[in-house]
Amino acid sequence: MIYLDGEIFFTSIENIVRRLKIEEGVFKDLKVNNKDVMVTCPFHKGGMENKPSMGISKDEVKRNGKKYPAGTVHCYSCGYTANLTKLIADVKEVDRFKAWRYLIEKFSGGSNSERNLTINVERSENQENKEKYIDIDKVQAYNKNKCSASINYLKRRKINKVRDKFLIGYNEDHESITIPVLNRSGKVVMIKERSIEGKRFFNSTGSNKAGVIFGLYQVEKDYKGEKIWVCESEIDALTLWGWGIKAIAIMGSHISDLQAKELEKSPIRDLIDGMDRDDAGRKGWRKMKDKLIPKGFKMWNTEWKEIFNNWNDQEKLKDLNQLTYQEFQQIIKY
Repeated sequence: MIYLDGEIFFTSIENIVRRLKIEEGVFKDLKVNNKDVMVTCPFHKGGMENKPSMGISKDEVKRNGKKYPAGTVHCYSCGYTANLTKLIADVKEVDRFKAWRYLIEKFSGGSNSERNLTINVERSENQENKEKYIDIDKVQAYNKNKCSASINYLKRRKINKVRDKFLIGYNEDHESITIPVLNRSGKVVMIKERSIEGKRFFNSTGSNKAGVIFGLYQVEKDYKGEKIWVCESEIDALTLWGWGIKAIAIMGSHISDLQAKELEKSPIRDLIDGMDRDDAGRKGWRKMKDKLIPKGFKMWNTEWKEIFNNWNDQEKLKDLNQLTYQEFQQIIKY
């Protein structure tokens, strides 16, 4: 028996995830350890990674003095974080209400399931939409830490020029760079971290990125009607800013409904495809166009043919941060 969003389910997290794999084809592979059900992440590498990198907690866990409920989801490669309901909504490309109904119909044994359905979904949405701000002093403290290892990493990733503009810093405890994410009002909603060695990601506790777009605050501060590049990762967006080109990042391969609404509130109406060139990025761009074109946005496609022709190993070319500025200038927009 487990609790999810206040509802009793007479099953286990492992059983739910296994059925998602077998019946829905959501995950390529699945492994179980003492604490988590590990699955192949459906949000990067087109869901075709070789080793499972996404963990779904089997029971409530306590970390750093805080409790995380059963079904807490985190990908240790791309940083995707959610609860089980949100994961199902994202992979099935439905809203949270339909994802919750799926769980209720498949697994709930409670007699009040239908009566509680709307109440629980509304409660979850309210919790998800409630922004938790982070003290700017914490962000500035990270920004002041200019250790040589972090500076060298930023130079290697071509983003050292915009370090102070975006208050990028360094967390010694995690040995990672810190990238604060601001909402349209300039409040720090979350801090994303990436290790300078290896590929480990950390998100600030209690963070929620569903309705936030990285770089949108900075774009709007000095917007002059330009076409704006839209990317998956903050690193890609920062690369473009380093070249003097305004960009935003949706922090994943698929734009959420809340992010789409944030864009509608902004003055931006022209977006250029800077999404990754893998299957997930291509699908994400198509879905983004489906959402935004009916809202009056003009979406500019991009062609990387000339760049691909000059790369020795085309399969390794995926995102903007891999390009030199000269290669970037070869991208065709139409």
